[in-house]
Amino acid sequence: MNLSAINKAQMYLLSGIIILTTHGTLLLLLARMLLMNLHLCGIASIANIGSAPSAAVVAAAYDKNLMPNEVIIALIGSMLGSFVGLTVSEILQIFT
Repeated sequence: MNLSAINKAQMYLLSGIIILTTHGTLLLLLARMLLMNLHLCGIASIANIGSAPSAAVVAAAYDKNLMPNEVIIALIGSMLGSFVGLTVSEILQIFT
């Protein structure tokens, strides 16, 4: 691993920080507004960032009854994440 290459990837690091910060902020704001269960919010966060396998582990750790919710959330997150990821890559190609 060449850590000196980080200087060439500053836009990628910045976009990752912005995406994760936006994700966390929106998740907490919506959870607060909708009075959602924090366990479900944690599963939704992991499902959107880490995909279905990691969300299944988190759902099983909280409550086994949340497993069906995890599957639906992970599928929706994968579908939306693909489109958002492609959009971000196109934007980054414009600026680099």
